[in-house]
Amino acid sequence: MDVEFRDLRYFAAVAEELHFGRAAARLHITQPGLSQAIARMERQLEVQLLKRTRSTVELTEVGAELLNQGRRLLADLERAVTRVRMTARGRVPASPVHRARPPQAAKVSQFSGPRTCSFTGSSVAYWSRAAAAPPASPVHRARLPRAAKMSGYSGPCAR
Repeated sequence: MDVEFRDLRYFAAVAEELHFGRAAARLHITQPGLSQAIARMERQLEVQLLKRTRSTVELTEVGAELLNQGRRLLADLERAVTRVRMTARGRVPASPVHRARPPQAAKVSQFSGPRTCSFTGSSVAYWSRAAAAPPASPVHRARLPRAAKMSGYSGPCAR
């Protein structure tokens, strides 16, 4: 299955306009070319996306779902292209927040629930119960999710 972003844009235009002629004009392509692209996409997906009559075009349930998912994909593509262009121009956009899980209970249980917590950015270090003093390098490191830092982390360092 090779659905291309171009075909997805074509389908979105037809689905939004509910008219092949207006969608073709909006996309600056010919109406027969647009109609062929949609028919090819329906064959590739093995579904009917649109109900066509001589005077109307309607979305099927499957077509409505593709429009919903397709809009998300097209928006993601647009954001990715914008980020790449900004990076190329030296204006690095802010990185998205990646949510990390707190340390697994099994991993945390082997530590005393630290005598000392050191915060470097959003890193937390846990030291072993057996250590008389914190070792030169932490035994375990974990990344706290941004939400945990904002809402008050209730993990081992909160003791």
